[in-house]
This record gives sequence, C-alpha cells and structure tokens, in this order.
Amino acid sequence: MTDRNDSLKRCGCDVWDDCGCKPSDPCSPHPNYDPKLIKEILESICNLKQQIADCENVLNRIVRAIFSDSFGLPEIKSEVSFIESTVTNINNEIISPTFGLQEIKSEVSAILGILEEQNGTVPLGRTTGPIRISTRLESALEVKAYNGTNTPQSVTFVVREFSNCPGDIIDTIVLTNIPPCCVDFGISFFPPDIVTNVVINAFPSTDSGLYLYAATINNVAPTFPKVTEILAEQWLPLATFCV
Repeated sequence: MTDRNDSLKRCGCDVWDDCGCKPSDPCSPHPNYDPKLIKEILESICNLKQQIADCENVLNRIVRAIFSDSFGLPEIKSEVSFIESTVTNINNEIISPTFGLQEIKSEVSAILGILEEQNGTVPLGRTTGPIRISTRLESALEVKAYNGTNTPQSVTFVVREFSNCPGDIIDTIVLTNIPPCCVDFGISFFPPDIVTNVVINAFPSTDSGLYLYAATINNVAPTFPKVTEILAEQWLPLATFCV
C-alpha cells in the first residue's frame, strides 16, 4: 500500500475517496466527476437562491407597509383616536342629566316600588284594565268598596281616559274611613261626548278584606242602566309602571 501511494505522489495525483470523484487512472491529471450528483447540487443551489429572493421580497413588502402613510402606525393612531372619541361620547351620555345614571336611577326606583308592593311593604294597587265607552249616553261611573276587615279602611280610585297616549286623569274618587263591615260608594261623570277607552286604577289601604266594584252607567231615565260592571274578583294587580 505504501508503494502504491508513493507511486501516486510521484505521478502528482491525490487519492480520491468515494464522494463522487475518482481518477480513472492513478496517474491521470483529470479525475472523473459524477454528472448526476453535480446536477443535483446545482439545482439545490438554484432553489436556495430562489427561496432567498422570495424571502427578500416579503421583507421588502413588510418594510414598505410599516412606513406607508396609509398603513401602519398612522392608521393605528387614527383607529385609536376614533375609539377614544367613542368612549368620550359614551362617558358624556352616562353623566348626562337626561340620560344614563339619572334615567337608570329613576327606572330602578320604579322597579323597587313595584317590588315593595309585591312583597307587601305597601298595599298592591288594582286595575280594571281598559273599558270601552262606546256611546255618548254612557256618561257616568259608579265605584263601591266593601270593608270586610275589623278596622276602618280607605281606597282611592283614579280614572284615566285614553283618547291619546299615555292617557289623562279625568277624575279621582276617594273613599275614606270606611267602617268595618260597611260599604261606601262614589259617582263620577265623564266629560261630555267622550267616546274612548277608560281605565280605573284603585289604591286601597289594605291588601286583603277590601272588596271593590265599578260600573259605567247610561244616562237614560228612569232606570239609568249599567253598561259595564267590574266585580270584586275581576280587579287585577296593578304591578306596572303605569299608575
């Protein structure tokens, strides 16, 4: 083996390994190359150059976008300014005396009032619901209250008409200090030529033991017949904002 290497050195040649290049002749000045391997290496280099060029193009687009007047920081600042303006408008509405907290407090107060009525803190109101006044002869309203408790009781009837919304109070009838086991009554006359819907709301001094009645009356002598009657069991709880 030493003699062979010495012979190669004397011929001016190196010993080639198995990487693709070997001399066809130990003393040949031109080694043989593997064309397929060389082609694959060149293709890999070309692909790598193309990928590097693509990366450079992407980076250039990113840089241009960052420093663009219509994109990047100026656009973000514009959006931030819009958000700040929106937040300011919301804050102004919240502290407005006609909107926001004041309005919410008013609604909460009304809700609490209804809850107090439902929980028995104050007596629950009653209502007839809408009653149609269909002719001009139906001109009067009669209300009654029977006190079935052992103490004097009172009730206030509020009559509303709805030729427009939210309706107007046309009369209030107050029956006070009704003795135990007694009946009291009142009469109210509708405005002339009224043809509309009316609602009668009652506010008693107790939740139980006070029985209510209402009826509309035709102004036809001598009987003055009743048109619509609301009996005690037909009065409904008035647990709404509308009183």
